[in-house]
Amino acid sequence: MGTDNYFGSIPPEDVPGYPNSLGYVENDVIEVTRCFTGWTVSNHLSKGGDTGEFYYQESWHDTEAKTVLGQQIPAGQAALQDGLDVINILANHEKWQSLLAINYAGG
Repeated sequence: MGTDNYFGSIPPEDVPGYPNSLGYVENDVIEVTRCFTGWTVSNHLSKGGDTGEFYYQESWHDTEAKTVLGQQIPAGQAALQDGLDVINILANHEKWQSLLAINYAGG
C-alpha cells in the first residue's frame, strides 16, 4: 500500500518538514499510513477467496508508537484503536474541523 495520502487530495508543501495550510507534514502522512496497516481487500490469495471485501488482518498491523499532528498514539493498543485515534485527532484538530464538515456535507 505504500505511503498513500490518507489526508486526501490536499498536496503537501514543497519544503519537506514545513507544515502546509492544514498543519501537517510528510511524516504525518507516513504515520497515518502506519496507523491503518492491517487493512486490506480480499483477493485470489486470501483465505476467503476473491470476494473484494475490505477486512482487517491484525497480524499485519504496525503496533509501534506513532505521532500524528503532534499527538502521540501509544504502542500496543487494541486492534483498530490506532485508526480510531486518527479519526479523533482529525475531528478535534482546529484546522481539520471545517474541512471535514465541508467534505461531509458534500460541499
